[in-house]
Amino acid sequence: MSDGTRRSPVAVRLSEEGVHVTVAYAGGPPTREDFEWRMIGAWSRAPGQRQMPDGITLLLRTPPFFYWIVADADGADDLLQEMVARGLSELPQERVTEVAERARQARVEEYLAKRFDDATRAAVLADLDASPFTASARVRLAILSLSKGNVSKVHELAQVARRDWRDVVWWADSDGYGDV
Repeated sequence: MSDGTRRSPVAVRLSEEGVHVTVAYAGGPPTREDFEWRMIGAWSRAPGQRQMPDGITLLLRTPPFFYWIVADADGADDLLQEMVARGLSELPQERVTEVAERARQARVEEYLAKRFDDATRAAVLADLDASPFTASARVRLAILSLSKGNVSKVHELAQVARRDWRDVVWWADSDGYGDV
């Protein structure tokens, strides 16, 4: 029987080994992410900060990536208290964007190395370097994710980003590529 309150589709459970996050998607099986305590390099409260999505309470730095936990996740308050009790470093909010950009740049470099030979990589980088709007690792990662390794698609998406970079970032976020 429901008490009328909306339950979050995200649940956080803590154990001696680490943090376990379960997300229940409508019409699909739930997914689970497990993070050992030693994997969590830092954390931050990041409610809608700059490039952060609205509604985010906690950001876990699990090198080389980040993992977002929504404000209404069941168990988020317990996680926050446990991280403080364990002495895990809180990443100051003013550094979150900087660290996120470095992590995204590492993902861009990894993607380029895996998907393109040297000559093709040079052509792709020329497209990405042609405008200050495509200089951000966030925009580059969105373009590369959407292109799926197709050089002509990189060129096309880079042109779109030159008009409005937010389009490619939104498309990538909406297309299931997560936090780009």
